[in-house]
Amino acid sequence: MKKKILVAVDGSVYSSNSLDYLIRLFRQDQNFSIDLLAAVSTCRGDQSWMSDLDGRRTESAAELQRKAKATRYLKDAKARLVRNGFPEDNIASLVHASGEGITDSIYHFAKENMYDGLLVGRRGVGRVGEMLLGSVSSDLVRKCHEIPLWIIDGNVTSTRFLLAVHTCTHSLMAADHLAFILQKNPQAEIYIYHSLAAFGSTPP
Repeated sequence: MKKKILVAVDGSVYSSNSLDYLIRLFRQDQNFSIDLLAAVSTCRGDQSWMSDLDGRRTESAAELQRKAKATRYLKDAKARLVRNGFPEDNIASLVHASGEGITDSIYHFAKENMYDGLLVGRRGVGRVGEMLLGSVSSDLVRKCHEIPLWIIDGNVTSTRFLLAVHTCTHSLMAADHLAFILQKNPQAEIYIYHSLAAFGSTPP
């Protein structure tokens, strides 16, 4: 079964770290597909309401510039993945322009397309001014409860996972997600952890 992950890309070193993490863990997995997403805001401050009234209004020069930069970031990200062993057919890329904020745009896109996971780099500040993955990652933690969220902080070289478990539904869902994503992956090691001091002897 195909595993489909959405990766938010903004051209920053933190975004590159998330790509390196995928390369380290999944480049040998032929069933692993990646959708690269660059979310671009189309909000134009106090003038944004005019777009709804006048269908003839075109994109501003600033919007076109943001989209062009986002397209370059996606092209570079895809080339990096292909260069490191991912099949080109397993990688798709999209510039997603939306009047929503960046966080809502990424979140709704991931939810509507039912991804197996959403990956963002923490504290990534790209040259596209709106794409601040530092605040985006924090906001996604608060909002994204339907899609498993992966947040990469820095250059992560480990292929080991610590799975904290308890007898509650969310813990079992996390274990199920990890088992699905890492199945037949010889690079990964999973350590299962339970603490009576942390979780207690009975579920809440």
